[in-house]
Amino acid sequence: MDKQLLFNIFIIVIIALVFLLVLRFNMAKKKKWIDYAQRMKMAFTDGGIIGFHTIEGKFKGCNITIQCKKEASVRSKSYFTHLELFFPAPLRTSFRLSKEGVLQKLGNIMGLEDIKVDDPEFDRRFVIKGQEPHEIRALLNDEVRSALLSLLALGGSVLINQEYLSIIYKGFVSDTQQLHNTLEALKLGADILVKADKSLNG
Repeated sequence: MDKQLLFNIFIIVIIALVFLLVLRFNMAKKKKWIDYAQRMKMAFTDGGIIGFHTIEGKFKGCNITIQCKKEASVRSKSYFTHLELFFPAPLRTSFRLSKEGVLQKLGNIMGLEDIKVDDPEFDRRFVIKGQEPHEIRALLNDEVRSALLSLLALGGSVLINQEYLSIIYKGFVSDTQQLHNTLEALKLGADILVKADKSLNG
């Protein structure tokens, strides 16, 4: 058997071993999501070998979705864990809020204004878009701003609109305690936002 053939066989074996290790690791992460979904009486959808799994169900009366997704960019290889908690009913105050600057172009296209709330820390850390600045500033009162800053402390990106609150973590979050703590924080933030929205809109 010549050296080149032996080398090729060696490379194939190494690739196969790496693939099996990655597969085993992904299966272990998937099992954690399955166990959590079962424990919380939620539905788990298998995302296949790549790991785009989804958990859907109710958390303290609110619809939630947990999903692993690939970044929108075709060339990107980054994966993210999205946790979304939907309000019981859409907020009557229309606005979009994000930790990132991703709303900048979208807001300009949709004719939405950049809104500041005269809170330097909050304005520095969030991008706010909407068409009713006075109403949005009234909604984002001291209690709401404090709750949203607390969400940022969890380490992910925060996105909020009329329908849901969302936190996005880079990578696949297999720590189900982190997932649960995030849902608790989202629920608390949702309750505070709903209360402020009802107070504002009667």
